[in-house]
Order: sequence, then C-alpha cells, then structure tokens
Amino acid sequence: MIAFITESRIKDFTVVLGNVDAKLISPLIPTLADMWIKDRLGSYFYEDILTKYNNQTLAGKEVELVDIIQQTLLWRAASDIAITTAFQLTNKGPQEQNGINSTPAGQSNVSLISKHYQQKAEYYDARLVSYLKLNKDDFPMFTDKLNNNSSIVDVVPNKEGGYNKDITFF
Repeated sequence: MIAFITESRIKDFTVVLGNVDAKLISPLIPTLADMWIKDRLGSYFYEDILTKYNNQTLAGKEVELVDIIQQTLLWRAASDIAITTAFQLTNKGPQEQNGINSTPAGQSNVSLISKHYQQKAEYYDARLVSYLKLNKDDFPMFTDKLNNNSSIVDVVPNKEGGYNKDITFF
C-alpha cells in the first residue's frame, strides 16, 4: 500500500535529485506517514483515507486533504533524506558519504539543510491541522471520537471558543 507519496513523487516535487538511491528514500515514507499523519488524522480516519487514496476513490474535500498530506510528507521526506544521504549505517558503523567529485556537507550544514525542509513540512502540517478543524463537518470519520479517538487534533471548541489541545512543533 502506498503511504500517500512515492520515491518518484519526492524526486519530482522537491529538491531531491533523481540520482538519489531509492533504498535511502523508500523506507522513510511509511514511517513518516505513521509519525506525522496518522497522529493528526487518528488511526480510524487515517486508514479510511489511505485506503481510498490507494483505491483511487477519494471524493470532494478528501482530495484537498490528501494534497495537503502529500505536501507535508514531501518536505518531511526531504528533511530526512538530507541526513540519510549524508550519513549511512554500514557494517562499520555510521559512515559519512564522500563521493569522487563532490565534498559532503559538514554535520552543521546537514542539520541546517534538514531544518530548512523541516520548516516547510511544519507549514504544511499546520495547514493540515487548520484544514481538518475548518472542514471537520465534512469528515464524520475524523470527528467520530468513539472509533477515531487517537487523533491529537482537538476539534471540539472549549467555552472560550478556542481548542483544548493544540499541536506543538519541535
């Protein structure tokens, strides 16, 4: 099952070049979807949207929702790829890449690059949360607290009109 994005989509829609080994990208995708999207949507709604995406049966606002999910995942992947392409785990332990015609970025530059793409992901993550709150009435599986009780997004306003639970970015 495709977790909303593919290795080729990452290469086509981010700054990740086509020559980056798929083995460095593909394992990241399901993990990133699980870490960053499932918590926002809740397991029940996540599985529903993911199944519809893979079956190509998304409708209406679900299409818009998946577009935002994909942007979040694309930039999360770019952030992680900055690290996985610079440093790899081998039988000799962590190794820093050193190509024949290139000089690898130092650890501080890799961290800077990773943070740069992480900020893009955080923007789309905030947009995802806002979209879910704004369109909660269009997603009954999302607001079904009996079955979808694992979402970290609170869509029930408190007495002051705000929300009890907000997402904090690190």
